[in-house]
Amino acid sequence: MRATPEKQVKNLKHSIRHLMFYDKQQKTKRYPITLLAVIVPNNTYRRKIDNKNLRIMLTNINPKLPMRDKFLTKEFYTNHLDFKLIGEYDEYLIVGKDKIEIHFFEFKKLDPKENYGQVYIRTNDIDKLYQTLLDNKVIIHPNGHLETKPWGQKEFALLDPDNNLLTFGQSEN
Repeated sequence: MRATPEKQVKNLKHSIRHLMFYDKQQKTKRYPITLLAVIVPNNTYRRKIDNKNLRIMLTNINPKLPMRDKFLTKEFYTNHLDFKLIGEYDEYLIVGKDKIEIHFFEFKKLDPKENYGQVYIRTNDIDKLYQTLLDNKVIIHPNGHLETKPWGQKEFALLDPDNNLLTFGQSEN
């Protein structure tokens, strides 16, 4: 037997009271997270979080790019770009280097000429990275050689086996 909406509200208020703490600076009782609950017709709750006491942050972004052949993609990123294999699944691949990860999903019918997958990767030593890739015979995009752009970024670009564009950049400041 389900509780009535009135009983649900009473139980919720009781639960929230137990979250209260004493704020010494404000000399008042406060909730670490203020939840405002509204009972909707199907007896579910909608919650709103008071961001004064809890700051939700985005912590990372991991691009997800298409690949036709998992073996070729893995070989290119691990052997030519010095990424490490993080995860390999039936139709999915994850590689990473330093603080970044790139995820790949299998798309066997991908036409590389029609692929507009792109990712921008920041680095702390663009000149050394560029020279290392040249020394390792990695092909730089014909229009992507190392140069400083009008927006103050020193950049270069290359294509992976599926024509995903990887642009590497560093601020000139």
